[in-house]
Amino acid sequence: MPIVERPTLERRILASLDAGRIPVLLGGCGVGRSSLLMRIAQLTRPASHYVDLAAVATTPERCLAAVAGSTAVDTFVVTPPSPVDGNSARAAFDHLLDGFDRALGPQGQPVAFLLDEFQDLRTFENFPGLRHV
Repeated sequence: MPIVERPTLERRILASLDAGRIPVLLGGCGVGRSSLLMRIAQLTRPASHYVDLAAVATTPERCLAAVAGSTAVDTFVVTPPSPVDGNSARAAFDHLLDGFDRALGPQGQPVAFLLDEFQDLRTFENFPGLRHV
């Protein structure tokens, strides 16, 4: 399935990323948020990485493993300061956020993570220590 190009919107998002801002795409089901994020990922490789949180946000630990595993395939280097306690949802979530913050591309540039279905992180509110994620 081809991804629809939307040059005007793509330019606005790319300008926002270049300026160091965090763009947020809002809209209902079927408006094209996912395809737009995938298109932005194509345009900005290797300085960005698309993550479908709906597919990986079952537990904080699984989300961390999925994101860290997929970034390694795409030559991203995630260098968190300390290992994760595998039994701690809070530690896994903190590790994930730290990985997002410290991730570097192949030339050492910061990486923009394009998070699809971001609202699925609310699932983590059910885990100890993550009530107000």
